[in-house]
Amino acid sequence: MERAAPDATELLHRYVDSHNRGVRSGDFDALARLFREDGVLAFDAIRAGPFRGPAAIRQAFRARPPDDELVLGDVTDVAGEAEATYAWRRDPAAIEGTLRLRGDRGEIAELRIARKP
Repeated sequence: MERAAPDATELLHRYVDSHNRGVRSGDFDALARLFREDGVLAFDAIRAGPFRGPAAIRQAFRARPPDDELVLGDVTDVAGEAEATYAWRRDPAAIEGTLRLRGDRGEIAELRIARKP
């Protein structure tokens, strides 16, 4: 029996797990592979990107790697999109913003990262 493609919530958890492993190891290849070939990583209120496709996303993380792990708040899934608040591991009580992910056939089509104003 064929396994169903992961939904947006599962993809969001995979993204955070890959991000956190990348922070510890310096290797963000697994994170980049989560995105479709035309997948987009975009930031709101952050001066970076948008980045399109796994190669550009991988290069962005190599050029400016994050220095802390993400902590997810509650995840909601509405109409196939997952959204959650996030914080940094060094201060998990301080909500930094939101992650909003749209998946497509088990891959990330778009991930928007917004910081709190």
